[in-house]
Amino acid sequence: MKNEALKILASRIQAERKTIKLDIAHVPREQNKEADKLAKAASVRAGGNV
Repeated sequence: MKNEALKILASRIQAERKTIKLDIAHVPREQNKEADKLAKAASVRAGGNV
């Protein structure tokens, strides 16, 4: 991961996974165009600081 904040969040999630049942799957942008579109729109609204 390039984003340091996401690295920290991912680490916290991994720690929590030990206490709850959680399934996480990576879906490439190419396979989830709607989510990619929404994420890009949110980034634009936030001034690109997302």
